[in-house]
Amino acid sequence: MRRVALRKAGRARWRRGRRRQVEASFESSSPSESGVDLDLVRALAKLSEAQRTTVVMHHLGGWPTGDIAAMLGCADVTVRSHLSRGRQRLAELLGGPNAVEVNDGKPT
Repeated sequence: MRRVALRKAGRARWRRGRRRQVEASFESSSPSESGVDLDLVRALAKLSEAQRTTVVMHHLGGWPTGDIAAMLGCADVTVRSHLSRGRQRLAELLGGPNAVEVNDGKPT
């Protein structure tokens, strides 16, 4: 039981440190320096809150899905589902290679 408690404490400490690193990286970069893609920002705004949160934490913050799940209080599979659906929706909104165009109700 002691080993489990030590591991949990270590992971919690690592997560706090990682969160500080991510927050610092966002604070230190200004929009003009980072070259913010306004199309991406608009597309992210159209995602559901869960999809947007997981996509940003995973792809921009570099968080593993297990840590995102622990942070959000949900299952890892739920985070992976939100990521998958969020990526798919972003591809549709941004016209990426996986986007399917629909004309008259039929995929092209």
